[in-house]
Amino acid sequence: MVLQRHFDLMRRNCFNLGEVGSSPSLTNFPNFSLRLKVRVRSRLQRKRREKEEARLEAELRHQLAVSRRRARRERDENELELLTSLPAGELIGQHFANRRREAAVKVQAWFRGWRERRHFGSLQTSLRRERAAIQIQRWYRGHLSRRYYSEEGKFAPSSQGAVRERFPSGERRTRFLEVHRKWRSTHLPKPKTPEELENLHARTQLLLRKAILRRLGQVSEENRRTLKIAQVRSDAQILADELSGKLESSSQGGTVLARAVDRSASRPDGTLFHCRSQPIASLARVQHLLRMRALEKPWWRQWQEEWQKAVSTGIFSSLAKMPTDLQDLDDSYEERAFGVPPRPMSPTQRRPTTHFLREGGSALTPSPSQGRCM
Repeated sequence: MVLQRHFDLMRRNCFNLGEVGSSPSLTNFPNFSLRLKVRVRSRLQRKRREKEEARLEAELRHQLAVSRRRARRERDENELELLTSLPAGELIGQHFANRRREAAVKVQAWFRGWRERRHFGSLQTSLRRERAAIQIQRWYRGHLSRRYYSEEGKFAPSSQGAVRERFPSGERRTRFLEVHRKWRSTHLPKPKTPEELENLHARTQLLLRKAILRRLGQVSEENRRTLKIAQVRSDAQILADELSGKLESSSQGGTVLARAVDRSASRPDGTLFHCRSQPIASLARVQHLLRMRALEKPWWRQWQEEWQKAVSTGIFSSLAKMPTDLQDLDDSYEERAFGVPPRPMSPTQRRPTTHFLREGGSALTPSPSQGRCM
């Protein structure tokens, strides 16, 4: 049957390919039989190989199943052996304890769920009631407003009415402009008198000088702190060098502290500076000499040096020497700039001093000692 099927197949293929004509020839029969044998043998080998692979796969599955059943059986036997080795009372007690624990967990879970559901239901009810109350209040207020405007014969306020009220037009605009012009004509701005302006200028200058003096006070406080620190350091250095100076006292005639005291006493101008620190006393002496020499210089040279010092230190030192009187400021400027002597003025013609303003006085109400302001 198999050979006949293969023979028909080979014959059909040969007929389609033109190897045989309308009637097969016997000359091609050896080749045909050879190809038929090759195909039959290859098919039989493939069948045997597939059958062998299926048998091996089934055997492997059987071995795996047997090994798994053996392992499961060994595990069950071990558990059974462990259970049989323990007394029955402990097993029963443990079993009932586990059951009670599971029951307690289920009861607690059910109770907590019921409590949360009840709480959530109460929240929903309260929110629903609140929304209903808000809606009822809104409707009632609207009803009251509509009834009020209907009884009074008015119209409900709207955005257009607010805009028209804020920006009138036509006759209302003209009437408002007339009222505004009338109010401006009757309420003229009150100008300040020269006395008020002078008093304002004096108060401004007083505040400015207070700020400058406050700044200079801060700078002087910083300088005082720096000098104090330098004094302490120099005293500590002199005391520390006291022991080292004892070794050379025989060659130089005394310790370092003694020699410093002798040098200070030997100078004629050293008694003017009462300072325990020799470096600070020397610095004060040098500053005093420079200040005395600066008095002999012309005014423009002094101003130039003060300006350079203010630029280098960041502080305008000339502001620290501001006169306490406005008239003194004018006189000092004219005297320094043009060499004009101060103008003789009576006390009644002088401007109020900053001391008088600082004490609470006014430029318009002079004190009895100053007389009457002009």
